[in-house]
Formats: sequence, C-alpha cells, structure tokens
Amino acid sequence: MICELHGEPSELKESHIIPKFVFKWMKKTGTTRLRQLKNINVPIQDGIKKHMLCQNCENLFSIHEKWFCEKIFLPFLKDNSLNIQNTENLKYFIISILWRVVKYFKDDGNKYNFKSDLDRAENIWKNYLLHDNIVSEYENIHLILVDNSNFPNKETDLYFSRAVDIDIAENENMCFVYAKFSKFILIGEIKGFENKSFEKTNISLEKKFSSSNQIINDTTVFDFFKNRINQTKSYSDLSESQKKKNNEYHKNRYQNYTDGEYLKILNKHK
Repeated sequence: MICELHGEPSELKESHIIPKFVFKWMKKTGTTRLRQLKNINVPIQDGIKKHMLCQNCENLFSIHEKWFCEKIFLPFLKDNSLNIQNTENLKYFIISILWRVVKYFKDDGNKYNFKSDLDRAENIWKNYLLHDNIVSEYENIHLILVDNSNFPNKETDLYFSRAVDIDIAENENMCFVYAKFSKFILIGEIKGFENKSFEKTNISLEKKFSSSNQIINDTTVFDFFKNRINQTKSYSDLSESQKKKNNEYHKNRYQNYTDGEYLKILNKHK
C-alpha cells in the first residue's frame, strides 16, 4: 500500500484523524464512554482512524502531537486565559490535522463544488508537511480558542467545550476544512472568505493567540456552528435500553468522574 504522505509503498498504520490524546482526555474528564453523533446508541472506544501513514510518517506527526498536547492543549484547558505563542511547531500541528481531514473526506464520493481546489490544497499542505515547501497558497488557516463563556444551554456548552468534529464545509460560494476538538477550532479556507471574516486567528499573521480578542465576523461560519450544535445529541436521544445501561454504568463509576468537566457542564445546565 502507498503512504498518503510521502507516496512510497509501505505498511500502513491506523492513523488517527484527530490525535489520540484528545480522546484520552475526554475519557479522563468524562464518563469514559464516547459516542458519535451519527450513531449515538453505539458507544465507541476511540476516534476515527484510517490506514493512511507509514510508521515513519506516523512518528513524524506524533512528535508534533506530543508537543501540542504538553505545551498547548493541557495548559490551555487548565487556564483558558493563557496566551498561546505562534510557533512553527504549532503551524505544523494545525496543518497536519487539516491535511488529514481533507484526505479523509475529499475522495469519499461526495460531489464537492470545489474538488479541484481541495485537491490542490491537499497537495500544497502535504508538501509543507514533508518540509519540501512553504505554504504559499491556502495559507488562510485559523486557530480559534474557546474560553469559559456562559453558554446558553447544555448542547452549546458541550459542543464548544468537549465535542470532536471534522468536516469539509461548503456551499456554492465558500469552502473550508474544519476540525474541532475540546476548546480548539481549526479552519482552513479553500475558497470564499472575506478579508475581515476573522480577527486575531490567522496562523500566518499572528504572533500569539488569546481567546479574549478573537472575533468571527462571517455569518456563514456562524450558521455552520449553529447547524453543528443542532446536530449535537444529548442523552435524551438515547434508546430506552441505552438509557438503562448508561444509568447503571454511571452509578457504578460515579465516584470516578464527579470532578470531571463533563459532569460539571451537565450540572450547570440543570
């Protein structure tokens, strides 16, 4: 099989689209049970994976994932007021996630309006990840940090605080690659953003990032968020048999996660 990053015949590993450390954190701070929006009645143990990378490329990505987890992910979740310095490690990590999302979706049979642009962006991001080139096109990439805002309801809070979500979003005028995990949102423009769609979020322009001064001005992006939140499922959507199993599961393990963020969010919106 062919490694999708360096393009050589290799034994492929099951590569996480969103890194494994995210799901370890979710289990540690939640109920240890993960669910997908599309099939909420079936608990899962891990995030989406695909046979994509050889061991060497997997190791390359893992170096940057470990850096992000230790230097950015865990510190920011502990203190949302932290400023995040913009470094080459950060840029590499973000582009590696968006590249994986493009690879996962763009050839899935959907008739994307901007398929040729997606193909080109995937190739340019790949060359950057291989250290062959700078990102000269499709460099309008954004890191959005979610602070401890008082969200209006449980679904919104759970989505922006904990959800893992990936997609290629588009309409007839706009297309972007989307990845969200915990309180981090990554967006890579493919087509259609205005110059002032975002403020203080662009990884090519900013020296540091802070959740206190970032602004999204694009109404289409806001509508996208609203749609994703509306798709968020709560436990009220579970089948009766799954509700019964969950009640027993949570009762037996209650003491293990009483201090977890997931339970705090549920209690806040009672």
